Amino acid sequence: MNWSMMVMFSFLQFNWNELLFSCRV
Repeated sequence: MNWSMMVMFSFLQFNWNELLFSCRV
């Protein structure tokens, strides 16, 4: 796996977590 892909994946995951947290609150 590419390091850029890893970074993008973690970034997406972070955004997803933030989104879920915002929706829950």
